[in-house]
Amino acid sequence: HALSEALGAVAPQRYAVVFQNNAELRPTGGFMGSLAMIEVSHGRITHLEVPKGGIYDVAGQIHAGVMAPRPLWLVNANWNIQDANWFPDFPTSAQKVLWFWNQSGWPPLDGIITFTPHVFEEVLRVLGPIGPIGPMHTTLSAENAVSTIQELTSGQPHETKTPKEFLAKVTPVVLDRIATLQGKDLASVAGAFIAAISSKHLLFYATRPVVQKVIEDMGASGRIENTFGDYLFVVGANIRGSKTDRVIKTSLTRHATLNADGSINAELTLERSHEGVKGVKFTGVRNYTYFRFYVPLGATLKGMSGFSSEPTALFETPDPLAILDKDLVRLERVITEKSSEGAHIAEEFNRTVFGVWTILDPGEQKTLTLRYSVPAPALALSLVRPMYRFFLQKQPGTLPLPFTNILTLAPSWHASSAMPEDATVTASRVTWQGVVNEDMIQEVVLRAP
Repeated sequence: HALSEALGAVAPQRYAVVFQNNAELRPTGGFMGSLAMIEVSHGRITHLEVPKGGIYDVAGQIHAGVMAPRPLWLVNANWNIQDANWFPDFPTSAQKVLWFWNQSGWPPLDGIITFTPHVFEEVLRVLGPIGPIGPMHTTLSAENAVSTIQELTSGQPHETKTPKEFLAKVTPVVLDRIATLQGKDLASVAGAFIAAISSKHLLFYATRPVVQKVIEDMGASGRIENTFGDYLFVVGANIRGSKTDRVIKTSLTRHATLNADGSINAELTLERSHEGVKGVKFTGVRNYTYFRFYVPLGATLKGMSGFSSEPTALFETPDPLAILDKDLVRLERVITEKSSEGAHIAEEFNRTVFGVWTILDPGEQKTLTLRYSVPAPALALSLVRPMYRFFLQKQPGTLPLPFTNILTLAPSWHASSAMPEDATVTASRVTWQGVVNEDMIQEVVLRAP
């Protein structure tokens, strides 16, 4: 019933379809430059409307009068809809997008659908090339989807009259092609959408709780998981770094020691390499990224190296009449505005979070390290045996991440077995190495020596 309701079986439903460009990474997948408003009735799109200037047309009608989160002052100190996906918990960001939207004069929405260029890539692998489309007679294929969409949708209204209309022309063509599929091809497209949900390139939010519950059950909500045990969620926000994230290679290594009392000492090593060529449009510029590391509540920062200072000299100044945003005040409990190491430390979404900057020029490589300790939630004592559990949450929109996780056990613990099954297990150490493209859980069953 909830699904049929979402598709307009009871009454027409109105959604914003938002394109998140993960070449300019933001907490829920990417910068929201393009969007369309659709109306759905009895499972069919009955109306599609696209602001010619993309999200900037909507933003131009909003005067919210609230200060942006401080890192966003690098581009705009006054908060508006195009930067509203600041919270890595997608339902929270979606609600903030709707808060801005409702001040724009556009009709109210029943939900939000977001996707990255990756979804187009995977669907076009099944459909084959489509086109020519639009006045430029563009043909779109899996091989050129990312570069073409980026070229044709980037820019603000003052740079070109209709920078965002291309997606409005492409979307109905893609949907019409999908509607004609049968058998194996239809199953392949369905598989592409399921994979996009698992890898968080396709997210949904509904204002009606009964529909949102279905989205949650599908694993398509992009919510910060409230799990027990050890936890890590690395969230990057490219701010004023143009479309550089597609040419930045990143890998993550985590060394953790499980102590006798169940507490954890951990060190993260983030390797980043900017492979863009200086001067090349979109990718050959400096990347500014604000990282937030979400770890178990109560964690303590012990040290860090390789990160950059906050680029305050480039910050814009908020409007003198702008006020603090109530949602920011409600959701973030600040522990330290700036630690001795330069980190912003807070509590959000029942996690401790360390916020730090990194600045990377074309051709530059950096090694970033962060050390912290976790008080003892990582050890789950069951009725049968103790178990260590680690949950790595994937940021929406990110590319597959090479990840190495090394757990060293105190002498009072030995590893009996571990999941995933391809982990390397000895009595005192468990190592997992691979590429992460969705949320990952590691469990280690422990025993006495």
